[in-house]
Amino acid sequence: MSWADGVIAAFDLETTGFSPNTDEIVQIALVHVDSDGRLLPDSWSTLVDPGRPIAAGAFAVHGISNERAEREGISAADAALGILERLEAIAAARIPLVVYNAPFDLGFMRVRAERLNRSLPELIVIDPLAHDRRLDPSRLGSRKLVDVARHYECEALRLHDATNDAVVSVAVARAMARRYPEFGGASLDALYAGLHRAPNG
Repeated sequence: MSWADGVIAAFDLETTGFSPNTDEIVQIALVHVDSDGRLLPDSWSTLVDPGRPIAAGAFAVHGISNERAEREGISAADAALGILERLEAIAAARIPLVVYNAPFDLGFMRVRAERLNRSLPELIVIDPLAHDRRLDPSRLGSRKLVDVARHYECEALRLHDATNDAVVSVAVARAMARRYPEFGGASLDALYAGLHRAPNG
């Protein structure tokens, strides 16, 4: 059975900006998706009060205002601890974790782990963006999630919501696994070892 046929976790962030050192998280989602694309009860998402202004450019992307984040969000420290504990559980269970453009989201989490004197667990990360670049390097056009989802015929509604982005990323990963047997047929050990990872992914 392919890894794509089992339960897959996925992780996504929305932030105040692009720097993991100077910007903060405003929304976080860690979902568990079954083989039919349904969210499982272990899924978790929350708004986060970043404790600093949300850049206008970031607001234009995700639509989360300073006022909403302050009103509905948990503290940045609680968010970081909550997601790290969940990532550790995923690593221990060897559940594959889909993260679209993983260096961005995991870069934020690596900094937050360091602030808590912890480190990220050894995750089996599947980055659909990196794999798409490796498997189809000559394709022209954008590789934003919405465009890659369209390319793989996956429905992509209300993107730049962390939960929705995570679910769409799983759908894209599964569609790629169906299209490319060498990707879908890779063992988790091979994925973990980086044998099926893009050179810079």
